[in-house]
Amino acid sequence: MTRNNTFRIHSPLWKMQCPPMRTLLAIAVLLSATVRATAQISAMPRSGQAADSLFAVATLTAEEVQRAPGGIMEALQGNIAGVNVSGGKIRFRGTSSLFDTDPLWVIDGIVGSPDDVPNNDEIASVQVLKDAASTALYGVRGANGVIVVTTKRGREGKPRISFNMFAGIGTPHKRVEMLNAHDYAVYVNELFYTSAGGNSGSNWSQYVPENNISPSQQPIHTDWQDEYFFDNFYQQYNISVSGGSRPLNYRFGATYTADSQQGVARNSGEENVFGSIGGSSGRFEYGGSFRVAHNRDKGTGNGSLLSLLSSAPNVPVYDPLAEEINGGYYNSFPLEGFDNIDDRVNIPNQAFYIHEDRNRQRAWAVQGNVYAQVRLIDGLKFGVGYQYSLYKNNDKRFVPRYKLELSQLMSNYQSTNTLRNERNQLETSLNYHKQFGQHNLAVMASVVSERYHTKSVYSSGYSRDMTDFGDPEEFPESSHENTFRRKTHYFSVLANLQYSYADKYLLAANFRTDKIVRKSLKKNQFSSNFPSFAAGWDISKEKWMSRYTSSWLNRLMLHGSLGWTGSSPERFIEQTISGTTDETTREIGVGFDLSTFDNRLRVQLDYYHRRTTDMLFEVYEDGMSVMNIDGSRMTNQGVEFSAAWSDRKGDFAYTISPNFSVYRNKVDNLGLGNGYLTSGSNNYYHAGVSRTISGKPVAHFWGLKTAGLFRSDAEAKSYIIHDQQIQPKAGDLKYVDLNDDGILDMEDYTVLGSSMPTLSAGLNIALSYKHFDLSTLLQGDFGMDAWNEFKYCMTNVIAHGESRRNQPNSIKNAYRADDISFTTQSDETIHLPKHTHTDIPRITSTSANRISDYFVEDASYLRCNYITLGYTLSEKLRKQIRVERLRFYLGVKNPFTITGYSMFDPQVPGDGSTLTRGIDSGTDTYVSRREYFAGIQLTL
Repeated sequence: MTRNNTFRIHSPLWKMQCPPMRTLLAIAVLLSATVRATAQISAMPRSGQAADSLFAVATLTAEEVQRAPGGIMEALQGNIAGVNVSGGKIRFRGTSSLFDTDPLWVIDGIVGSPDDVPNNDEIASVQVLKDAASTALYGVRGANGVIVVTTKRGREGKPRISFNMFAGIGTPHKRVEMLNAHDYAVYVNELFYTSAGGNSGSNWSQYVPENNISPSQQPIHTDWQDEYFFDNFYQQYNISVSGGSRPLNYRFGATYTADSQQGVARNSGEENVFGSIGGSSGRFEYGGSFRVAHNRDKGTGNGSLLSLLSSAPNVPVYDPLAEEINGGYYNSFPLEGFDNIDDRVNIPNQAFYIHEDRNRQRAWAVQGNVYAQVRLIDGLKFGVGYQYSLYKNNDKRFVPRYKLELSQLMSNYQSTNTLRNERNQLETSLNYHKQFGQHNLAVMASVVSERYHTKSVYSSGYSRDMTDFGDPEEFPESSHENTFRRKTHYFSVLANLQYSYADKYLLAANFRTDKIVRKSLKKNQFSSNFPSFAAGWDISKEKWMSRYTSSWLNRLMLHGSLGWTGSSPERFIEQTISGTTDETTREIGVGFDLSTFDNRLRVQLDYYHRRTTDMLFEVYEDGMSVMNIDGSRMTNQGVEFSAAWSDRKGDFAYTISPNFSVYRNKVDNLGLGNGYLTSGSNNYYHAGVSRTISGKPVAHFWGLKTAGLFRSDAEAKSYIIHDQQIQPKAGDLKYVDLNDDGILDMEDYTVLGSSMPTLSAGLNIALSYKHFDLSTLLQGDFGMDAWNEFKYCMTNVIAHGESRRNQPNSIKNAYRADDISFTTQSDETIHLPKHTHTDIPRITSTSANRISDYFVEDASYLRCNYITLGYTLSEKLRKQIRVERLRFYLGVKNPFTITGYSMFDPQVPGDGSTLTRGIDSGTDTYVSRREYFAGIQLTL
C-alpha cells in the first residue's frame, strides 16, 4: 500500500492498482450487513448436538467475560489458544485470506457483530469455532472462524430482578518521549551546522528559523500529545427481570451506556431494550427475542498522529492573529504566503482537526426472531423460524474553513451519509433424534431463504454562510450526491448428522450449500458446497484401558476432522471476470482432550493444517475487477495447547489456565509467476515495506539489511558501493551488499521479519478465599516484528523534502564523531560531546534512509490485561437484606506491558487486512489505554 493508500501488484504480466483505501472502506460499510447473513444457524432449538470435543471449539463462560468491563473482544484476548486479538482485530489460526480476516458473529442464532450483544451481563456462554469441521455448517462465511454468543433466558420460578453497573476512567497507557522545546532547538541548530559540513565559519546560522536561534530561551513549550490524548470516563447500567413457568418464560431488560472524553467534544451513548420469551405446551415449542438499540456518537477527527509527533514543540497551539481564518489555531506560514522556502515545515496544526473536524452519528438497530417447533412423531420435530433486522445510520461531518500550512479549505464543508440495511430470513428445518440401545443418532436438515436490501445516500457540499451542521441543501457549492442500492437473495441448504456408539465412538458430518443471486452479477448467481467430517474415540472408556487408569483418568478423547469452508466474493465490489468463485479453505485437524485427577486437570492439544486455494485478489485495470488466481495456495499450520488446573483447599479455591499456540504461514504459490504483492510505505526510491511472494510467509517485511554504523570516514570511504543516493560518512548506516556485486539495488533486498507471531500465549488465574475473589489475565505474542513508520518518516529527510521534524528523545544519543561547538544567531554557544558508542545514525539532512531492518523492530510483548478484586456478600447478610446475590468489584485494565517496541503499542493491526498487519503507519496506530474501574452486581 503506497502513501496514497493503494495496493499494488507487481508482475511481468500485469500492471494493476487497487482503489484508494477510503473507497474500499466505504464499500465495506455498505456490504458489511450483506455478508452478515450468508450463513447462520437459527435460534430454533436443536436436538442431539455433537460433543464439542469432536471439533476445535473453545468456550468462554459468563464469569470469564464479566471479570473486567470491555466486552467479548477483550475476553477473547489471551483466553483461547489459536485466537489472536491485535488492536481490536481478531484472527483465528493465522490468516485464511489476504484481505478480510474478521470472524463471523452469531448472537442467539442471528448473524451480527459484538455490538449486537445487549451487555456483558446478558451473556450465558461464548463458543469459539476455530476449525473448518465446525464452521463448514456456516458455509461461505466460515473460513475466518465463528463466534457463537448465547444470551441468558428466563427460567421457571418467581420474578428475579438483576441490576448491574460499572464505571471507570481511562488514560493512554504510553506516550512517546519526544524532544522538548530546548532540545529541539539544539537539534535544529546541529542539523543546519552539520549540513554545512561542520564549518563554523559559514553562514549556516542565518538559515535557522527564528524560533530556534536561542535554545535556552524558549518561550513556548508545547507537548502536542496533550492535544491528542485525553482521559475518558465511561459508565454502564443494566437492569433485567426474568421468570415464568413451563408454558411461558421470559426475560426483559434495558441498558444505558455512556462514554465521554475530557478536553475535547467527544462523547457517545447507547440505550437499548431487549427481551426474550419461550416455552412449550404438549407437542409444541415456541419462542422469540428482540432488541432495539439507539446509538449516538459526537466526535471529532483524530488528525495525523505522525504529523502531530513531528510538529515543533516551540510553536503554540493557538494564535489570536489567526482567529478569522483558522478559528485561532496557529499557522507557522504567513497567511499571505511565505518568502523563504527553507523556513517551511508544512505540518498543518493537528489540533485544528482534533477539535474542529466534527462528526455526528446516529444509528438505530432493530433485531428480532420468532420460532415454533412441533413434534411430529417420537424423536422427529419440524420447525419454522423467521428473523428480521434493520440498521439505520445517519452520519454527518462538518469542517470549518481553514488555511494551515499549504493545506486550505476556503468554505465550510459538510458531508452526510445515510445507510439503511434491511434483512428478512425464513428457515424451515427437520430434527430427528433417536437412541436405541447403545446407539445415539441425531439428524438435522434445514432450508434457509434470506433477502437483503441495502441503500446508501451520500452527499457533500460547501458553504460560506453555514457555520454548523445543517440540511444538505444548505451547502450548495460544489454539491455532490451519490446513491447506492442493492438487493440480494441467499438460498442455503444445510444438514448435520451425529452418531455415537456407547459414548465411545463418535461421528459427525456437516454439509452446506450456498447460492447467492443478484442481478448485478454477470453470472446472476454464485454457489458453492461445503462438507465436513469429524470422528472421535473416547479411549478411556475401553475396558482394557480403564482397568489400569480408572483411578486417575477421567477422560481421554482422540479426535480428527476434515472440512471445507469459503470466503464469499460478496465482500468485494462487483465481479467483472467470468468464472470468479469463492476462496476455498480446506483444513485437517487431529488432537486429544484429557481430564484427570477427578477432573481437576483438563488438557487439550490440537494440530491443524489449513490450505486456502483460489485466493481472491482485488485489482484495478481499466475499471474494477475481482479475480481468482488459479493455482494460488496459502498454507497455515500450527499447534494449540490449553490446560486448566482447578482445586479447593478449605475456603481457598483456585484455577490456573495456561494456553499457547505456535503457528507457521507460507504462500505456496501466489499464481503471479515472478510477480508479487506489496503494501505499506512508499519512499522516494522504492514502493512497499512488505511483500507477498511465492515460497515465503505472507506480507513479510522486505528491504536491505544493515551492519551497524560506519565508525569512521575512512571505513565509509573504503566501502565501495555504486549508488548515487549513498554517500556514506562516519555515523551513517552500513547497508549490506548481499550479492557482493558492488551495487546496492533491489537484488540486495531480502526478508527482514514478519508481523505474524510465532508463539502466542495466555495465562488466566482465578483465586477465591471465603467471600473474596481475585482474577488476572496475562497474554503475549512473541517472535513478531513491526515496521516503525514514525521512525522512518521523521528521519528520512530527502523523501519528505524537509528536515525540521521533531524527533524522539533518543535522538540525543545520535552518533557524533567528534566534540562540536558552534554559536547560534543569538550568540548562544552550544557544546556537544563526541558520542560513538551508539546505534543511532548521525544528525544530517543529506543522507537518505532506505527501507531496511533499521526500521523493523521486535514487537514481542507480554501484557497484563486486567487485575480484578471482588467481594460477595455472605449468605447470612444477603438473607438479612433479602437479596439473592450482591457483589462489589474493582480493578485495573492494562496495568503493565513489557516490550522492546519503541512506539505506542506493539499490537499493530494495520487496517485489518492481512497485507497491512504490523505496519505502524500512524493512520492505523493502536494506542492501548489503562483503565481503573469499579462495579456492582445485584440480584433480587
